[in-house]
Amino acid sequence: MMNPKLLINPFERIAGVQALVIGFVSIGLAGTLAGHNGAHFPDLIKTLYTVSNGPFVPVAEIGAAAIALFLLSSVMAFIFKANFRIIDLLGTVSLSRAPYVLLALGGYLGATGMPYELWQAIVLPLIIICLAWSMILLYHAIRISANLKGKHLWITFAVTTISTELLMLLFMKKIYLIIL
Repeated sequence: MMNPKLLINPFERIAGVQALVIGFVSIGLAGTLAGHNGAHFPDLIKTLYTVSNGPFVPVAEIGAAAIALFLLSSVMAFIFKANFRIIDLLGTVSLSRAPYVLLALGGYLGATGMPYELWQAIVLPLIIICLAWSMILLYHAIRISANLKGKHLWITFAVTTISTELLMLLFMKKIYLIIL
């Protein structure tokens, strides 16, 4: 039977290339599913359900956030002179985006013809749970893969998430112009 702790901290057992492969597959799967049902992830914390523009847009959205999270957490770990392997941090940060597969599946519920109020009552808690789950995974990814703890961990986590959100807000429109 699976240990429930692995749902919030799989990085005690999964890191490096294995985490990278699972993370990239999750990002690709979430993007592909979202591309078929109109789910969008335009920044780190927002999920929208709208018209589909194909799988490239959601993959680019999730991928851009994962790249920004990785780069910013790497810079912060370097500033704090943490001892870390790039492949571990890239893999675990990518894997922290896995809950977006569930968010992408939420878009299919709207296509079932269920009343909008019921769909909204199901999807809104799903968004909150998946966002919290993704942030918990990101926290543990940075903690374990960047070998940070205490105030350095919290500063890195805060700077990484806030800066990623700001970068996504600033640059996603430019990324849309490239991919659309």
